[in-house]
Amino acid sequence: MIERDRIIELVEKIIRETEIFLVDITVTAKKKILIWIDKKDGITIDECAEISKELENHLDRSIEDFELEVSSPGLDTSFRVRQQYDKNIGREIEIVTDDNKIHKGELLQVTEDGIKLEIIKNKKGKGKKEDQATELSLGFNQIKSAKVIVTF
Repeated sequence: MIERDRIIELVEKIIRETEIFLVDITVTAKKKILIWIDKKDGITIDECAEISKELENHLDRSIEDFELEVSSPGLDTSFRVRQQYDKNIGREIEIVTDDNKIHKGELLQVTEDGIKLEIIKNKKGKGKKEDQATELSLGFNQIKSAKVIVTF
């Protein structure tokens, strides 16, 4: 069976001197290898294809056949690594905490331990709507899921 740890090691070796970071790897029982990679300015199809070709050069189909897919994680996918938070500073994100509360706001900062969001709430006052901004700090250990809010 193709070992996940071996695939991680190979991918990390291939991307070592690039801006690309590994988001996640899945190896299924049916020998399908799924690799998600990204970089701060976004990963291209050509970069995914290049990583795929390089990885194919390190694997031997005559020993064990497999299906390989290298792609970006996609906008609707929950963040899995810290670099995804770094990449999305300044963007609107949705956080679900361990207690299942949902927080939506602009990602202001990423620290070693967590993140800081700016949450805008509408506050009515004397016939007008006023926006009230509050900051919320969350530790990574409090976050169940996080993803970008896509607006068109």
